Amino acid sequence: MAAASLVHVWITSARLDSSLYFDAIHTYLPLAREFVASGWRSLLAPDSVWRPPLSYMWPALFAADPDATKHANIVASALVPFLLFDAGRKLYSWSAGCFAAWLYATSPLISPWIPQVLSEPPFVVFTAIWIWALAYVCDGNKGFVPVAALACGLSLLTRPIWFYPVLLSIPLLWLWLKWRREPSDGLVASQLLGLVLPVAILAKNLWLFGLPMIAVGAGATLYYGNHPMTGGIDPPLLLLSYDHAGGDHLSVMGDHNLNVIGLDMIASRSIADNIAFFWRKLEYYVLFTPFDLSQHWWNDRAFRIAELVFAGAGFWVLRGRIFGTLLGIGVVLQLMQHLPLLYKKRYSVGALELPLTLLAGTGLAVTMASIFRGRAAQWAGVAARDGRLFSRAIAFLVIATTF
Repeated sequence: MAAASLVHVWITSARLDSSLYFDAIHTYLPLAREFVASGWRSLLAPDSVWRPPLSYMWPALFAADPDATKHANIVASALVPFLLFDAGRKLYSWSAGCFAAWLYATSPLISPWIPQVLSEPPFVVFTAIWIWALAYVCDGNKGFVPVAALACGLSLLTRPIWFYPVLLSIPLLWLWLKWRREPSDGLVASQLLGLVLPVAILAKNLWLFGLPMIAVGAGATLYYGNHPMTGGIDPPLLLLSYDHAGGDHLSVMGDHNLNVIGLDMIASRSIADNIAFFWRKLEYYVLFTPFDLSQHWWNDRAFRIAELVFAGAGFWVLRGRIFGTLLGIGVVLQLMQHLPLLYKKRYSVGALELPLTLLAGTGLAVTMASIFRGRAAQWAGVAARDGRLFSRAIAFLVIATTF
């Protein structure tokens, strides 16, 4: 996997000169500089809730220097192919791990966000460590419970998009595993312990600022995600600017006001209008908007369609396994959670790419085993019967998505 890692470094390094995003200049870097100057006391300041704490502590580790942070992001991201290979190997087969590692290393969706001062690079790395450790926990190795718990907590403190899915999973996992008569203590414990640090930050914010969240932002994303002028798309994509209804979106009161307005927007639409609106948002989150895409036939939408086809095949093969089921359900929960929220391409990539990559790696392994039967199938470590079934299904789906 060293080759995949080196290719990933080469691809992402080519983007080191990319300009900093607005959020990096106006929130992440100023908060990182404040943390460098004041240390842990900065977490008691009102502006500490502007972003999740690890999203600005990460650049603070590198003295809030943008160039140093970008290089650190690339080095950290270079570890992910190794993690996905091992997770794929535990999940299904050696070849599934290889495909997952190379899909990540060469992904045109992930590489643009790694050399940036945003929450995505550390979030992707911490989430990859969490998924890797979960593969071992699901395999009955309780020694990885602390690793999974810590990585889960770090992921949630960088971008808390898994907070509610993890919270929901604790009782449901316990009931499901009891029903299957399988041991549940390791997996449930890792999820429960993973919430300790995020809940501590949430309690701090509630006590000091009256904010029952890890950071502000939910109100703004709900408001802009239902705005009638944009259809829930990020305004700059449409060459528009953000309005300031509800006040300062980075303040606790402003975030609350925007949340109320966003909910009122949803309530004011008819059921039919909401179905049409969220169906269109689902298309954006799954296949991106036309404003995100190049005119080349092999663009990001084409890559995502191919990824979804192979991921669907992978999920079908893995549907009886705990870890594979968790990955598939995780994708569905993230889509459901993001539908009412502001659409940004990087939100789709951050929420979906890692689980889709692992599932697609398995789907590719099954497909290749069907194409190269005999010794190649033995090398892939997969069932030739499954491969034949899914090669036909994938051929049908590719034709269906082409026309």
